[in-house]
Amino acid sequence: MERRIDESHRFAQESQQFLRRLKLLGLGACVLLGLLTARFVWLQFVERDVYQAKAEVNRVAAGKAEAAPSPHGK
Repeated sequence: MERRIDESHRFAQESQQFLRRLKLLGLGACVLLGLLTARFVWLQFVERDVYQAKAEVNRVAAGKAEAAPSPHGK
């Protein structure tokens, strides 16, 4: 009977430890998701003008490069 109680007690401790680890993993996942969301908001709304200007310069530069004749076949 004593052995059965020890096994039951050990199982309960292992279950509690597993749940603690699971909660810690969930908390870590929530923190990472929060960081990604914060970065997304920062880039989309705060830094939008900076990257929009860079994209416009890149688009214009790429358009000039496409207009140049290719030196192939000469």
